[in-house]
Amino acid sequence: MNTNESLDSSCGTWQDNYSMLHEKILSGNEAQRYVSYICDDKNNCGGLSDRILGMTSAFVFALLTNRAFLADWQIPFPLETIFSSPNIDWSHDSLNPSSNIRELETSEINVIDFDAKNLDQQFMLSNWTTKYPSPFIKFYSNRGMIIRSFDSKYYSQSLKDMGLRPHTTFGCVVDYLFRPAPSALSFITQYTSLFALPSIFTVGIQINAQNGFTSLQDYNHYFNCADQLTQTYAALNQKVIYYLVTDSSELRNEAVQKFEHLVVSGLPTDSNLDNLDNPDNVINAMIESWIFSKTDYRIISSGNYGKLSAFYSKQLHTTVSIGNDNQALDCSKEDTFITFIKLASEYSLG
Repeated sequence: MNTNESLDSSCGTWQDNYSMLHEKILSGNEAQRYVSYICDDKNNCGGLSDRILGMTSAFVFALLTNRAFLADWQIPFPLETIFSSPNIDWSHDSLNPSSNIRELETSEINVIDFDAKNLDQQFMLSNWTTKYPSPFIKFYSNRGMIIRSFDSKYYSQSLKDMGLRPHTTFGCVVDYLFRPAPSALSFITQYTSLFALPSIFTVGIQINAQNGFTSLQDYNHYFNCADQLTQTYAALNQKVIYYLVTDSSELRNEAVQKFEHLVVSGLPTDSNLDNLDNPDNVINAMIESWIFSKTDYRIISSGNYGKLSAFYSKQLHTTVSIGNDNQALDCSKEDTFITFIKLASEYSLG
C-alpha cells in the first residue's frame, strides 16, 4: 500500500456538490442510482465499529460513482437511534422501500468478513461504475476499505482531487454523515472544549482489560508510555490531562485514585462499541470514543475501538498501539507511533 501519508488535515470541497446530487436523486431530478448499506439478520454486520467501517466505505463507493447513499439497520435497533444526519437524508427502510426504489433493477455487493486480499481483488482493480451498473445496489459489509481505496487503479486520483487524503477521509465522512443525539453531543463537548484549549495537553489511554487482570499494575506500561509522551511533547506551561477509557471498573477506580491529572467519563464500563444488546450502552461507548479521538495523543489496545478513534482524529503520528507483545515500548521515539496504513491492515481493516 502507498505509505506516503500527507499531513494535510482538510476535508476538501466535495460536500456541497454531493449533497446537491443526493437531493436531486431523491427528488427524482437526477438518474435513479443508489447504494444502500444494509444490516439484516441474514448477515454478520458485527458491532458498531464494524458497521461504521462498512457504512463509511459504502458511502465512499457512492461518492465515487455518483450515487445517493442510504443506510438501514434492521437489527437490533434502527441506526437513527444513535445518529441523526447533519447533511443528507440517508434513512431507508429496506423492508418497505418506496415505490420508485422498489421498481429499480437491484444487485448486491456482499463483502461480509472479507480479508484484505479478497477486498482488493473485489474493488481495487476495477471501475465500479461499469462493474456494478444496477441502479440500486444493496451493500453488505462489516469491513473498512477507505484507506485501501487510495491504492485503487481508478479512484486514487479522484479522491485526491476532491481534497481527501488517506488519513482524513474516515473522519471527514463520519462528520458528514453522522451527528450524535443532542444529549450525547452536549456530553462530548464538555470534554472536547476543555481538551481543545492551548493550555491543555491530553493523552488518551484505552485499555481492554484481559480476563483476570484488572489491577493497575498489570497495565503500568500504558501509563509509562503516557508519561513519556508528556515529557517529550507537552510544553512546560501546559496542564497535563490523561483521559482513560477501559472496560474494567476496578482498573478505572484504581487509576482515578492514583493519578490526580486523570479524568474519566463516569459512564458505565460495560459500554462497548461491539456489544449492541442495549442502545444506551452503544451510545455511551460512542460518546467515549468521540471524546477519546480528540485527545492530543492516544495509547490504544489492539482491536477496532482504538483504531476507529485514531482514524476519526485525522491526526498522524499521534497514536501508539500496545499489545501483549510490545509492553517495553519507548514512547519518546517517533517510530513508536502506529501508521494508519498499519491500522488499515488489521482486524476489520480500514
